[in-house]
Order: sequence, then structure tokens, then C-alpha cells
Amino acid sequence: MLSQRPATLDDRDFLWSLKLQAMKNHIQSVYGWDEQVQQRFFEQGLNLGDTRVLLWYGQAIGMLELQQSPEQDYLAKLEILPSYQRRGIGAELITQLIANAQADHKRFALQVFRINPALRLYQRLGLSITDSNDTHHQMAIDPAPHSGNPGTPGSAGTAATSGSTPHGSAPDPDPAAETSSTPAPGCPQPDPVSP
Repeated sequence: MLSQRPATLDDRDFLWSLKLQAMKNHIQSVYGWDEQVQQRFFEQGLNLGDTRVLLWYGQAIGMLELQQSPEQDYLAKLEILPSYQRRGIGAELITQLIANAQADHKRFALQVFRINPALRLYQRLGLSITDSNDTHHQMAIDPAPHSGNPGTPGSAGTAATSGSTPHGSAPDPDPAAETSSTPAPGCPQPDPVSP
């Protein structure tokens, strides 16, 4: 059974190990891999306030970082251990995050490496590419339109058509394996990915 808990400083070693297992190949393919640089990015980008540890029957298997504003929920990071990928866990999480954003009439967005196979999952779940560069796609789904009747839910969300990042700036990076978001190469990369 999948559950979550807030991340703490005690999770630092697990989160670093997770990044190595889930993201190193993606990062290495796009940027190359420098262990010291990546360790520094990891330490600088550790945002425990927005980070949740994903648990499968009580065992830590992943993490997510969700940055929320009144207008948008931005999935900055989603990393799942390779042995738990392709089991529907990422799809279940993203589906729930989209539903939560829709219920709050907010946009849901993320950034993903162009080479990340999770891109197909995101598209299948209704996210559209809103902007791209050489290494990443910005993806989003806009809130469902209001039906005009108070208390009546709107119809299904529509794909986003404009490119933006959370709070109008580049997201904190952290390439995730199954689902991942990451900032563009010219942006600071506290933990290169989110999406």
C-alpha cells in the first residue's frame, strides 16, 4: 500500500541514494556526471518543506516535491526507485495530484527531460507540452472550466497552451526517473532533473 510522510534531515542519505539510482543515467546522458557537482546541487536543492517520502508498505521507495501556489501546483521532483517503477505508482501519484489541482481550480505543471520515458506517461494522463528547449519539456494541464453553476464541478481539464514555470521562474531541478521535472541547463540546478 502506498503512503507518504514528510521528509526530514534523517532522510538525506536515502534521498541521495534515490537520486543516484533513479536519476543518474538521465543526468549523465544530458549533462555528464560530476559527483562533487551533483552532491552540491543535491545539498543546495534539498527542500524538506515541500518534500514527501513515498512509502510502499512502510518501506521508502521514492520522493516527491510539490510546490503549491494559489494558481498552480508544480511537481518539482518525483523520483521512484527503479525496482518500483513501471508498476503504476507514478501514474497513481500524478493522477491524484492532477485531481487535487483540478478540485482547487489550479493548473498542474512539471518539467521533464526530453529523453525521460515518463514523458509518454504524462501525455497519457492529459498533460501537454507547453514549451521546450534542447533538454527539457515544460508540461501542464489547465484547471477545468467552471460550469457556471455554483457547487457543480466543471468538465475535464484542458491541456495548457502557454509556457510558464512556477511563480514565473525556473523550477528547482531534480531529474526524476519514472516521473521527473528539471530546470533548463542555464538555470541553477540544486538537484538536476522535475516532473
